[in-house]
Amino acid sequence: MNTPSQRSHSFGVGLFFGLFTGSIVGWLLAPRSGSETREMLRERGLNVKDRIEDLTSQFRVAVNQTPDRDNGPTS
Repeated sequence: MNTPSQRSHSFGVGLFFGLFTGSIVGWLLAPRSGSETREMLRERGLNVKDRIEDLTSQFRVAVNQTPDRDNGPTS
């Protein structure tokens, strides 16, 4: 059975190799430079923001056009 110290060491080694491997793979497979990637993310963020604003406006219009329900007096 592993002691807590051994498990902690194994976790640290696994974490290090996972981060290292992920960094290398990401670096090798990156299709764009960092500045191009940041610009792409900025544009996508702006598009999402615009889309959310449009949906919010459409929702407000739909809510304002919905007639109020009047179920009569409540006794």
